Amino acid sequence: NVLDGDLCEQYNHLDINKQKMIAEGLDRTTSEVAKKLEDIRTRFAF
Repeated sequence: NVLDGDLCEQYNHLDINKQKMIAEGLDRTTSEVAKKLEDIRTRFAF
């Protein structure tokens, strides 16, 4: 499995409606998606 870090970083810069659309597609809340991306960023940054 490969993640596109640049694409993931764009999530927090999207307008809230696009964030909601993505989150709903993943059956998650926008907060859950943002938290997961932060966890991934922290885990692989070091």
